[in-house]
Amino acid sequence: MRQPTSAPGSVASVLLVGGLAFSQLAAVPPARACSPGRVIQVAAADTPAVAPSATAPAAEKAETSANAKKILAKVQARYAKMQAFHARFHQEMSSSTLGQSMPGDGECWFAKPGKMRWSYDKPEKQLLISDGAHIWFYQSEREQVQTSAIDPEIAKQIPTGFLNGTSSLTEGYVAELPKLDLPPKEGIAVDLTPQHAAPFQKLRVIVEPSTNLVTDITIFDPFGNVNRLSFTEIQPVEMPKPDFFEFKPPEGVRVIEAPTAPGVPAP
Repeated sequence: MRQPTSAPGSVASVLLVGGLAFSQLAAVPPARACSPGRVIQVAAADTPAVAPSATAPAAEKAETSANAKKILAKVQARYAKMQAFHARFHQEMSSSTLGQSMPGDGECWFAKPGKMRWSYDKPEKQLLISDGAHIWFYQSEREQVQTSAIDPEIAKQIPTGFLNGTSSLTEGYVAELPKLDLPPKEGIAVDLTPQHAAPFQKLRVIVEPSTNLVTDITIFDPFGNVNRLSFTEIQPVEMPKPDFFEFKPPEGVRVIEAPTAPGVPAP
């Protein structure tokens, strides 16, 4: 096996966009914490501003917020019953830097606590794996894997953390029901704005009322980039073996070790 080489940044930062490939992240400015309530327009012309309207009556806001919290409580209760599950996913990353959309398709697994495995079929074969303490990003065509430890504080800020128990949709957010014309089959949209400094501006989830499962997650970042993840065929599964969420580099694969994320002691 080739000797590990160092690389700038932390592999853990990929978690902030829910599985976005490093080849795509390279074209996006690094995440930074942003204050809640700041209005930033996203790149897509048909996507609304990320801050709630200040003209909405206070009573209406309070009512929609209460209804949104009830929906999220049902969602959290549903995921609390699943120790592990599998789904197919489609991803669309709209980059304001490149002015284009970058798609991805594959399947994913989540397990508690903090475990996940994203297997990309398109645009190329890639694996993003985490055992909750470390993360690996493997690109078979490039014969390389990037790896890093995960900062526990970063893990708490991951927008998709509610899927594997590292965070909750009912804590740390201001929740609202946006006025969107969604067909009934698409579900109910809930917007979540972080109450504290976070590396993303807003989170939008689409909830299927009959199952209380999230079928769509859209992440808006401070730079106008929009990352959308759509899930289908969501099914609980038996808890996979621990090594399913670990990665051992094949012979000849270059290992790129990013600096240990802050808050995680070096092994």
